[in-house]
Amino acid sequence: LQHTPVASNPRGIMEEPFLKPKPRRAASVSRWFIAATLGVAVLFAATAVTATWSSGPGVDGGIPQGQAAHMLGVGLDTAAADRLGVSTVSEPFWTNIRLPDTLKPLNYTIFLDVYLEPSFSYTGTVDVLIECLKETDLIVLHAKGDNMSVTSTSLHSTSHDAAPRVSSAAVHEAFEQIQFKLDREMDAGEKYILRVEFQQKLSKSMTGFYRSSYVRPSDGARRWLATTHFEPTDARQAFPCFDEPHLKAKFSLTLAHAASLVALSNMPAIGEPEATEEGRAVTSFDESVTMSTYLVAFVISDFKPIQRTSPKRGLEVRVWAPEHQVQQGKLALDAAAMILEFFEDFFGQPFPLPKCDLVAIPDFAAGAMENWGLITYRSTALLVDPDESSTSNREWVISVVSHELAHQWFGNLVTMEWWDDLWLNEGFASYVQDLGADYFDPSMRVSDQFSVTTLTTALGLDALATTHPIAVTVTETKEQKRCSIMTILRICDAPHARTHTHTHTRR
Repeated sequence: LQHTPVASNPRGIMEEPFLKPKPRRAASVSRWFIAATLGVAVLFAATAVTATWSSGPGVDGGIPQGQAAHMLGVGLDTAAADRLGVSTVSEPFWTNIRLPDTLKPLNYTIFLDVYLEPSFSYTGTVDVLIECLKETDLIVLHAKGDNMSVTSTSLHSTSHDAAPRVSSAAVHEAFEQIQFKLDREMDAGEKYILRVEFQQKLSKSMTGFYRSSYVRPSDGARRWLATTHFEPTDARQAFPCFDEPHLKAKFSLTLAHAASLVALSNMPAIGEPEATEEGRAVTSFDESVTMSTYLVAFVISDFKPIQRTSPKRGLEVRVWAPEHQVQQGKLALDAAAMILEFFEDFFGQPFPLPKCDLVAIPDFAAGAMENWGLITYRSTALLVDPDESSTSNREWVISVVSHELAHQWFGNLVTMEWWDDLWLNEGFASYVQDLGADYFDPSMRVSDQFSVTTLTTALGLDALATTHPIAVTVTETKEQKRCSIMTILRICDAPHARTHTHTHTRR
C-alpha cells in the first residue's frame, strides 16, 4: 500500500435477506416507534424456511444437485429492531474480534453477477472449501456493509457423509462477523464446503468492491467502472470470507458483466469471455496462488492496455487506463518490466504469477495497492504526461511502481501474521523501492534523497511528545521511522542483510 503525499436478479436468489448488517438509525427516532417495531418482531420470531438449488461452480464438483439447503431468516432482535427472520439469536455465539482457530479456508470459488448503471449492484455465490482443525459446531466468518444481504447458506461434506446442518445464526456488528451455529460438531481433519449466497450494492466509499467513473473527452460521456480496494479489512465488504491475513487460500473467480466491458483479476482469464443469452459476458480466471484475502482484486471497465514483456524472462506486463490516457502509462510500463526482474534477482525468487497488470483508477483513496498481479493505482501515481508532468512527478511514479512491486514478494509472498506487524511490511517496501528506482533510472539518485526527505521527517515527528513505538497502530510517523531503520541496517551491513532477505523470502 502506498499513501499519497500531502437491477435484475438473474440467479433467482431470494430477495428476503437472512443476514443483513444493521443500518444506522437516525437519532430522532422516537421510543414509541422502536417499541412498535419490536412488537412486530416477536410475531415473526420462529418460522423456518428450506430451499433447494442446483449445483453451481463449486469446489470438488460443487454442491450436489437437489440437496436441501437450510435457509435462515435474520431475526428481529433487541439489537436490530428492523430485521425480520427466523432462527436467529440476539447475542453472538463468539465474542472475540479474532476468528476461532478451529477452521482453515483452503479455496474460494466465487461467482459475482455485476451490474453497473443504473442499479450498481451484484449478486454473488461463495463456495469455501474449509478444513476443520478442531471439532466445532460454530462457523465464524466476516461480512459487512449496510447493503449486504446474505440470502442462504449451507454446509456439505466432501466425503459425501451427511454434514451438520446450520441451525441458527447471529451477527456481530462491531466485529463485522456472521456466525452460524450447527446442529452438531464438524469432525476434525474433515473438509467441508460452506456455500453463502448474497446480494450487495457497489460501494461509494472507495473501499471494498466500489464504483468509480471518468468523463470521456471525445463526447463528454460519464463512463463507469467497478474496482476493489480490500486492505486492510474490506474484502468482507465485497463477499463473505475469513478476512484475516494469515488465513491464506486459493481463489477461483468468475465475473458476469456487460459484454462491452473487460474484466481483470489477479490471474489471467481462461480463454475468451462467454456470451450469455441476455447479451452479457462471463469471464472466468485461473485459480490463484495461495494468498491473503486483502490481496484479492478485480476490475470491470472499458479501459485499454499497453503492454510489453520483461527483458529476460518475457513476463507479460500491462498498464490499463482510459483510452485517451493509456499512452501516458509508458513510463510506468517500462519501469515495471525492468524493476520486476531486478527484484527477482534481489529476493532470489521468481515472480510467481504469469502476468502483472497495473491499472489507473480515477477514484482511489491511497496512492496504490499491491494486489498480487493486479496492482491498482491512483491515476496520478501511474500516468505521466511527457509534455506537462514535472521531474518530481516522474520520480514519484517510478517510486510508487517500485514500492508496489516490492510488495509482490515482501507482503504478498511473505505476509505478516496479524496487522500489528504491518510496519515491517510497509517499512521494507519503502526501503527497497529506492533500490528499484535507482536500478531503473540511476540519474534520479533517489537513494541519495533519503536523508532530506524521509529521515528528517521521521526525526521531526519522533521528537514530538505524541510519538510512539513503531509496533503499534499504523501512522505516518511509523511509516517514516520503519523505513529509516531499514536504511540504517542496509548501510551497516548490506551484504549480510541481503543474504537474510533471500532466506526469509524462501520461507
